[in-house]
Amino acid sequence: MNKKIVRADLADDLYNSYSDKFGHEEAARIIDHIILKMKNEVAAGNTIELRGFGTLYAKKRNGRKNARNPKTGETKNIPPHYVAAFKAGRELKNALLVLDAMNS
Repeated sequence: MNKKIVRADLADDLYNSYSDKFGHEEAARIIDHIILKMKNEVAAGNTIELRGFGTLYAKKRNGRKNARNPKTGETKNIPPHYVAAFKAGRELKNALLVLDAMNS
């Protein structure tokens, strides 16, 4: 059930589905291009909406004064910054509800 899917797995699946259209190396380049494009768009402050899957966007986090490193105990100020955020779409949420029901 808990299988990790990596970039190479996505490229293999794309190649297996469209092997008559392009080769394995081209499938890997397509996956790499999509991931790079998504990363660059979110880093530029744009939102990526994939209907039925979800939305990927940059979210601003407030800074904190006196944040503490739990390992060293050192305190420091953290300025406001952006982080990547993901909001699951309705179809993905519903698919996860079915998964939850199967594991109960």
